[in-house]
Amino acid sequence: MLSGIQAPTPLGNELAKRPPNGGMRFAEMKTVLPTATATSLHLFVQRNQLTVYTMMQAAWALLLSRYSGHEDVLFGMIVSGRPPELRAVETMVGLFVNTLPVRVQVSDGASILPWLRRLQHSMASARQYEFSQLVEIQACSEIPRGLPLFNSILAFANYPSQRTGPGNSTSLRIGELRSVERTNYALTVGVIPGEEIMFKIIYDSDRFASPIVSKMLEHFIRVIEEMIDPDHQQIGQIRFDRADQEIQLNPLLGGRVADELEQFNF
Repeated sequence: MLSGIQAPTPLGNELAKRPPNGGMRFAEMKTVLPTATATSLHLFVQRNQLTVYTMMQAAWALLLSRYSGHEDVLFGMIVSGRPPELRAVETMVGLFVNTLPVRVQVSDGASILPWLRRLQHSMASARQYEFSQLVEIQACSEIPRGLPLFNSILAFANYPSQRTGPGNSTSLRIGELRSVERTNYALTVGVIPGEEIMFKIIYDSDRFASPIVSKMLEHFIRVIEEMIDPDHQQIGQIRFDRADQEIQLNPLLGGRVADELEQFNF
């Protein structure tokens, strides 16, 4: 699975490397998928027998490919570690969560729907390895020790929701959910589904400026809109630039951030 990969996929938009022996300073930014786009997304996945999670993985793979300039990209995904094939898994107590690598080939000439279906099939096949330790997986790769296997991870949260109404009488009530997430990676992309789909990026503020993270969120939404557009048949037709979404930078940010943002207009 990892044959031929000799280094983690670069994000291509870091402002500075973290100082040696310095700790990460985390910040986070959120946005919500527009209601009309969310409705179209759900119709698209139902019509094509896909999942929302597959679409999120595809969107992040596309962004990584454009940011890095690589057609072969690698990122991490958080999995439950409880495959349904594991006997009596529902009776087991404890934390099974794990992180696995996701390798995606992104070719401009590939047709979007077949590409999405291949990705979904690949992810379904990978579920049998949910218990595999990441350190053991990396040992089988060509990436040297001391380097991470990937620089970003994607997390798809499936929190239970509270619904009330006729036919839903139960003694169990779920209150307000709050969570604090931290990882060992400079960039974590979280997807929180529900009545609305929320995106959250947790990032090392020593390596990423907030205008760049804001632009990432804009691109994430934009690429989803582009993938479900019936006028687009191939990956190469997906574009992220739109004049009305350009960031107006504060002059106090200086030229460095502005230079970094220029590469985000595809």
